[in-house]
Amino acid sequence: SEIALSIAISEEELSRHLFPLIKVGLLVVLDNVGKEERGVVSCDDLKPLHVITVNRNFSYKRTRVKVNIVDHSRQTSKKDMPAEELISDRKVTVQAAICRIMKARKELSHKDLCVEVKAQMIHLFVPDTALIKKCIEELIAKDYISRVEGLQIYKYCA
Repeated sequence: SEIALSIAISEEELSRHLFPLIKVGLLVVLDNVGKEERGVVSCDDLKPLHVITVNRNFSYKRTRVKVNIVDHSRQTSKKDMPAEELISDRKVTVQAAICRIMKARKELSHKDLCVEVKAQMIHLFVPDTALIKKCIEELIAKDYISRVEGLQIYKYCA
């Protein structure tokens, strides 16, 4: 817990980072009496009262020690839900693409516009149709493009 406080991370995260080193044998877990704790089989088994020390008798046959990567499966993934800032950046990017396309084409159907926007954005991200539709509505509200009455055709205004 002293290490976790000094580097400002949670004890759970610290135990996930230290466990591969314990598993290899570079670090040793001691109980509160000073005896080596052998029952540590996962990072969940590490307790705040355990003392972790460097194994001075550590030796390895090879010159390199293979340490497994930290298990990130327990951490909440930021990729599951895009941040508000990312969504707003994507909106602006899609709106700019729509304006470029409409400026070049002058008139375009909804389907063709969606296809061209996706083709232009493919190197950054794949925008879903709902995002494109929302951006079109915002551009109509800003009078950059207009909708032709009765048809699903957009016309460039600005």
